Amino acid sequence: MSSPPLQPNPYAPPVTPAPLQGMPPPGSEQFAPCPQCRCPYAKRIKWTFWGGALGPWMFTHVRCTHCGSAYNGKTGQWNTNNIVVYMLVGVLVGLALGVAVVLVPILMK
Repeated sequence: MSSPPLQPNPYAPPVTPAPLQGMPPPGSEQFAPCPQCRCPYAKRIKWTFWGGALGPWMFTHVRCTHCGSAYNGKTGQWNTNNIVVYMLVGVLVGLALGVAVVLVPILMK
């Protein structure tokens, strides 16, 4: 007797194919390996909600073409700490400007 043919497991997570060795995906560049999947190919992120166009440029923020994770393309590390510091500096500069706009007219009297 022969066994029935193997059926794919409907409960298994989808399998993402590995990138072809030596062939970068279209539109990608080679950066530090992704901290999640170690793929060296990523695309630059041009704009984010937290940094506009300046933040991603400052931190070489890229998105992995294999798994979709966003990270620092120079170091291969997550950009979480850089983003927090960038946001705090922006908030502090905004508060300082707001206080200056309110206090300067009062002090000029």
